[in-house]
Amino acid sequence: MKKALLILHQKRSQPGDIGKKLRERGYLLDVKKPCLGDKLPNNLDEHSLVVIFGGPMSVNDNNLDFINYEMNWLKVVIQSGKPFLGICLGAQML
Repeated sequence: MKKALLILHQKRSQPGDIGKKLRERGYLLDVKKPCLGDKLPNNLDEHSLVVIFGGPMSVNDNNLDFINYEMNWLKVVIQSGKPFLGICLGAQML
């Protein structure tokens, strides 16, 4: 089964319409929230694509450990060659 890695940035955030559309297209959703301590995978062998959502913070908030963690982790996505969608904060990170 195809799996999508979705990265969210608030405790109550949900993947919304994007998650719904991905499920309709046969994707299993793997939702991670590094801001709450979730770890991101070391590789994307088990994922078909990545979506990094927005949040109230920005990439300039480098005092937040998870911002630096995610920005450094993006190397995994870029090296994988897998599709990536960055929305708001996710686009800033890329």
